[in-house]
Amino acid sequence: MRFILLFAALFFFANPSFSAERFFPKGSLSSQEKAAELLEDWFSKHLLAMNEKPLFPAPYGSTIYRLTWLPTFHNPMTFRLVLNPYGGGILYATKNSGRGGYDPGIVLEVREIQLNAAEVVQFQKRLAEIEFWSMPRFDEENHGL
Repeated sequence: MRFILLFAALFFFANPSFSAERFFPKGSLSSQEKAAELLEDWFSKHLLAMNEKPLFPAPYGSTIYRLTWLPTFHNPMTFRLVLNPYGGGILYATKNSGRGGYDPGIVLEVREIQLNAAEVVQFQKRLAEIEFWSMPRFDEENHGL
């Protein structure tokens, strides 16, 4: 099942409503402008340090999911699942040397795991079971922190 359960808590996913220069569409992290700016800067700093790119535009025929984990006092990590149009996919995991609540550090480890079509179906089934696409985008009270 390799990391499939971990993706059940996805925070970020491809969204065609923003430009390739930005990681997040305007208003996707908070409806409060200052909070959105702070979160975008924080998340983007870590994603750039992990050599991640914006999810849109995705390669033709691909669907991409990304979970970015930024624990305050531990190594930040990102998990990106790229599904190909033929049913399989590739899971990329990157771990940095920094701390999620502070400096992102440098890339310590990168792993690439091939997923077959059955594993991809299992992942998609889990997303449906938890009604992921019906969850609120953000929590205004604590901004998901």
